[in-house]
Amino acid sequence: MTVFNNIEILNNESLAKYTSIGIGGNADYFIKIRSKPDLYAAIEWAEKNSLPITVIGRGSKLLISDKGIRGVVLQLLGMDSMVIEDRFVYAEAGASLIRLANLTVSQGLRGLEWAIGIPASVGGAVTMNAGAYDGSISDCIIEVEVFNGTGFERLSNEQCQFDYRQSVFMQRPELIITSAKMGLVPDSRERLQEKVNLYKQKRAASQPMGRTCGSTFKKIGDVSPGEVLDKAGLKGYTIGGAMVSPAHANFIINKGNATCQDVLMLIEYMQETIFEKIGKMPELEIRVLGEF
Repeated sequence: MTVFNNIEILNNESLAKYTSIGIGGNADYFIKIRSKPDLYAAIEWAEKNSLPITVIGRGSKLLISDKGIRGVVLQLLGMDSMVIEDRFVYAEAGASLIRLANLTVSQGLRGLEWAIGIPASVGGAVTMNAGAYDGSISDCIIEVEVFNGTGFERLSNEQCQFDYRQSVFMQRPELIITSAKMGLVPDSRERLQEKVNLYKQKRAASQPMGRTCGSTFKKIGDVSPGEVLDKAGLKGYTIGGAMVSPAHANFIINKGNATCQDVLMLIEYMQETIFEKIGKMPELEIRVLGEF
């Protein structure tokens, strides 16, 4: 371990434990960021040593190479403050989306109740424009604060270029999200809690437990990849330690010893199956990072 300007820099840190699917090789260097000064120091150290930077959140939609990630990996979960002022919400990038959704519902604010049960950070949710049950985080984003390499700037909702499971941050990973401002709508706590309870029931009934990256593929128009794969009989199909979930065919489960290569081979087989059935190739909803 190295210490630079009060930040701890871990060497050859396994990344598997930082992803929900439990897969991934080592990062050359790994730094947990707790504040903006930490972020400045980490970037200064990386630049001083000519090392590339990769930022991760809670790893809920992340598949990391078996060879790991070269350079420096930053995790901003220590930047997790959440503040509500009237109908506006200010949340740092590392804040838990589930905690934020619960907080806003308890305050009688509508707009994030769909996020109950999504194990993402705010930064990760903004990057991928997370959503469920006809809601998405882009619906309530007013502006996003980012570090652009030299300083901080604020991007409007329009500048974020949100689309279905997409944003400018996926094309420009050099923009490091530090916080987001959201505008919500006052509503009845009881009505919001009823929605939350309904979403929890739906999620428990349809989505698998265990080590997974969540939905593997985006919807193809109105077509559900999971339904196509289910009808094709792929539930339970296994390659190495990776298995198509018996509960939902758009989820891949790490049975305990899966490698990234196992998952990628299974993804390819699932894509080919969908293409054979409907003539369209599905896009990945998960992010794949690292050295290949």
